[in-house]
Amino acid sequence: MGLDSRLEAAAPMPYGELQEPVGYRQLGCQAIGSELCSVPDFARFVAAAVTGPRGEPPGRGVLKPETIAKMREAFPAGLGYEASVTNLVRGESVPNPDHVVRRMLHFGANPGWNAHFLIDTGRRKGFVVANNSSLGLPFNIAVQKLWFASILGVETHSDPPNAYVNPEDEPEPGDGITARVNTAAWKIALALWLILLLSAGWCIRRITRGQRSWQWPPTRRRLVILSPAALLLLVWLYVFHAPQSLPLPLGPALPSVWNLPLIHYTTALLLVWLGVTLLFIFFPRKPRAVDSSTVP
Repeated sequence: MGLDSRLEAAAPMPYGELQEPVGYRQLGCQAIGSELCSVPDFARFVAAAVTGPRGEPPGRGVLKPETIAKMREAFPAGLGYEASVTNLVRGESVPNPDHVVRRMLHFGANPGWNAHFLIDTGRRKGFVVANNSSLGLPFNIAVQKLWFASILGVETHSDPPNAYVNPEDEPEPGDGITARVNTAAWKIALALWLILLLSAGWCIRRITRGQRSWQWPPTRRRLVILSPAALLLLVWLYVFHAPQSLPLPLGPALPSVWNLPLIHYTTALLLVWLGVTLLFIFFPRKPRAVDSSTVP
């Protein structure tokens, strides 16, 4: 179901890679990534892909068994219509379309969320795990490894290298890339702020020297110079800072929209850019006086 005020009040706060609360936001995608459900409901959905405890056919009367069979169909790359469908050996994916697929699994994430499910279609055993952190992938991998150890009795490899290995230890959160991207964005924004502020200082100095003065510019000049900055700023403010109840004109092909810390750097940069632009527009250079004695 979609998000409303009651669900938002009951749901936990999602946290980003800087451990900052990222809140809730309409997603660019219009499929499962824009839907919300509880972990028990998620588990019921996954369990419906296999025969029920009393012999109910897959699909549980909602989807036809042949539809479920198509969703579980394995491709050579180990992908399927519903999820990854594969044989797993010691935790490693070994896709083989010539053999009956034994397990279905999928990892999914959005900023502030991580989820993972796995189900053994032969044993009719599996798990669903979700957490409200962008750094939660190692935790989900830990659950998977614990499941392999307790249900299948096998130890799994550490792949990726920083994955959780010992089920008795506390999994370390992942590093993510937001911190590095945030640092790079801060440095770029700081350099551009400095350039804009130096330009504004240069303009103000010329104003104090009488080389620039207030003047209402022609309409065409105002539109040509102001339109790009003003239009970009308005779109940016609407997408990232408008109330979340307002619709976003985004198609499913666009990425999700999240108000991460680096967004605020860009917002401030656009505001400064517009302010400096206004300064130069409304305080143009004074025309140079012509010495009449030199005119023939």
